[in-house]
Order: sequence, then structure tokens, then C-alpha cells
Amino acid sequence: MKKTTGTSAGAVTQPLRQNSGSIWKRVSPYLPLLGIGFIIGLLWLVSLRFFLVQSKETHYHANFAVYIDGVREEFKDVTYYEEVAACSAEYGNDPKGRVHMHDEVSDVIHVHDKRVTYADLFHNVFWTVGDEVLETRNGVYQSNDMKKLIFMLNGQEVDRIDTRVIADTDQLLISYGDNGTDLTSQYKSVSDSAVEVNKHQDPATCSGLNGPSQKSFFSRLKRALAE
Repeated sequence: MKKTTGTSAGAVTQPLRQNSGSIWKRVSPYLPLLGIGFIIGLLWLVSLRFFLVQSKETHYHANFAVYIDGVREEFKDVTYYEEVAACSAEYGNDPKGRVHMHDEVSDVIHVHDKRVTYADLFHNVFWTVGDEVLETRNGVYQSNDMKKLIFMLNGQEVDRIDTRVIADTDQLLISYGDNGTDLTSQYKSVSDSAVEVNKHQDPATCSGLNGPSQKSFFSRLKRALAE
């Protein structure tokens, strides 16, 4: 009777264990270096995003003035102005959250959507503006043989402004009056404060979307990690 020969399970697994142990011994001294390299790479990536990733929210300003028969509109009614809450992200799809005025400052427009037009602004304050007609809460003013509705945007007379997108630091004059109206003086009265408002936004006003709080260290770090 022939004896069968074979290899026991222990004889097979023992070399494998020895090989595994040998590989581990060779690799283990480098594991701390690999860990340090991973951490350095992660910190480098976060640092890069910290400096490069900016807030995606839109928030800039423009200036305007409206004259009717030589008298400047002061927008005294508080209903012309929006609360600070209109600047928060949850109002992003609200028409009044996209463009508005604040704090009874009647010559500064707050823009939170790069697509909004001057028609959007005036619609929010219950006015209507066309190429030859201006409708306010107090009356309708239409161009005729005696009086004209004139628009001056950034120093240039334009045919209409309702379809124009509100650009950063725009200066707009809307003037309705007779041919003797001093447009030069009226346009000079249009504030240029939007430039400074862009630089030094009041933390209590419109800071929710792109104000100083969005430029803080922790806000920027949060964007670097999340976006």
C-alpha cells in the first residue's frame, strides 16, 4: 500500500506569515513619514483653498438720484426700504432680496444678484420706469412737447434704463422737467458713495451675504473646507 504524501496546512501558512512579517518590518519605519506627508499635503490644500476660494454671494452698490420738475425725490416713506433680513441667504430668491435700499439712505442701491435691472429696483418700490414715462407713487410723468424724461448713466445720456443691468458703482440720474433743466448740476449731485460702501460695509447692514463677516478668518476657513 502506497503512502500518500502531502503538505500540512501549517507548513503552507508559516512561510506566508513569515513573508507578511518581513514586509511589515520593512514598511513600518516609513509609516510615520507617510502620515506626516499626508498631513502636510492636506494642510497645503486647505491653505490654498483658504486664499483662493471666495464667497459666491453677490453684494455691491450703486448710486442714483431722481429729479421731478427740479425737485429731488427724497424717498422719505419707510416702506421704500428693506430690513436687514432681506440680505440673508434665505431671501436670495425674493425679488426684494435681490435689489433694494436700506436704513433710509435714499441714494444707495444694494445689489445681491448680478442679473437685476433698474426695472427690478423700481418695481420693488412700486414705481414704473420706461423710456418715456415715469410712474411714481404720487403721479405719472410722461415725455411731451414741453417736458422730457431724461436718463444719464455714468455721465452719458442713454435712451432707457429699465432693461439695463445695475452695475457695480453705477451713477444714475433720472430727470423729468422742461428744456431749461440743468442736467449738469443734477448729475453732479448724484453721490459716488458706492465705492466707499463697497470697501467699508456696515456690519449691521447687508453683512449676511458678503459683508465683513464673510471675510473673517473662520468664514473663509469654512468655505475652504466645505466648498
